[in-house]
Amino acid sequence: MTSITNNPLPQTVDGLAYMANYGSGLRVVDVSGVELDPTGGNFVETGFFDCHPEDDDINGEVAFLGTWSVYPYFKSGYILLNSIERGVFSLKYNGPKAKYGKKKGPGGPKGGPKHEHD
Repeated sequence: MTSITNNPLPQTVDGLAYMANYGSGLRVVDVSGVELDPTGGNFVETGFFDCHPEDDDINGEVAFLGTWSVYPYFKSGYILLNSIERGVFSLKYNGPKAKYGKKKGPGGPKGGPKHEHD
């Protein structure tokens, strides 16, 4: 899929990286094994949500449309996805947990900001 990554430093919660990619949407990747393989060879995409499917038949496009940002830090487990054309989506990840356990990201105890919202 051809797309532009909006946040080059993904939000990481419990070993899962939540990445905003403009045309291809939210991508959830298990990055918990990075200490075992720093090359990322064991990274696995475990979920996605595409809020701009109009370009899927051409394998995506390099354009600033679709997903603007994602926020996965709510204690409730909900994820907010902000799209450029369609507003805000409230999502819930129900894919597999991180294979190699929980890893902390930058910021608070679960990789998020130090403040908690719900």
